Amino acid sequence: MNVEQEIEKRGYCCLSITSSDIKLERQAVKCTVVILCTGGEAVLEMNMEQVRVTAGCRICYSHVMLMRLVSVSADFEALALMTDDKFALQALIGIETDVLQDLFRTPVRAITDNIRWKLLHKLFESLRLYSAIGGGKNRQDVAQSIFRSMTIVMSDDVGGERMRQQSGYSAADTYFRNFINLINDHVVKEHEVAYYAEQLNITSKYLNEVCKLKSGHKAKEIISSILVTFIKRELMYSSKSMKELAAEFNFADQSSMGKFFRKLTGQSPLTFKRNQL
Repeated sequence: MNVEQEIEKRGYCCLSITSSDIKLERQAVKCTVVILCTGGEAVLEMNMEQVRVTAGCRICYSHVMLMRLVSVSADFEALALMTDDKFALQALIGIETDVLQDLFRTPVRAITDNIRWKLLHKLFESLRLYSAIGGGKNRQDVAQSIFRSMTIVMSDDVGGERMRQQSGYSAADTYFRNFINLINDHVVKEHEVAYYAEQLNITSKYLNEVCKLKSGHKAKEIISSILVTFIKRELMYSSKSMKELAAEFNFADQSSMGKFFRKLTGQSPLTFKRNQL
């Protein structure tokens, strides 16, 4: 399997790996990485930091730029998931930001709860098998739902108790939550950061700072990611023409919508629609 091509095609790649499958050279990537070690042990280098994983542990890294396997035991086995930024962003929007920060702050963790381990393993296998059959027109939604469930299972083990003890949220949390709600309510017509900053009574610069802090993405990237998801749903489920959709989503014309859609997905709206049939 060509991992880069899979990520480019689907937004993610989920696979089962053993020591014999692994190359020990450094790989330049740009993705979120989740590894569930089911046997043996390995030492990996993630973003110039070496981490050791053994059977019963998981690794969870966001925004990986460099990845290399330093050493691996002969009996090493693992399930691995790699997603691009767009896939991860769409899947994880709405999960408490502090919980996600805790998850990535402790990238290597032993899963001692047997039920939690079995559940996480089943979710990995479900995603791997779903990828193998190709999926239907809702394949990305299904894959993102499984990834979201995996993240919640891992997050519960890290930050759940601390979050339950918290009495409230910071100003940044409140602004980010309200920003996401505003996008879902208004993104069909409003695509610019300035509009949402004005609704929140803050500057566009501060809104960008909040978004980078809470998600690692700029405000415009989040708006565009949610907007393209809305457009995809219309393409899959409605019979509206490209001209009608362009007007509905407040683009100057269908050419402008096409350029926006192609920039975020790598394909035209018509090609995307045909691929769902």
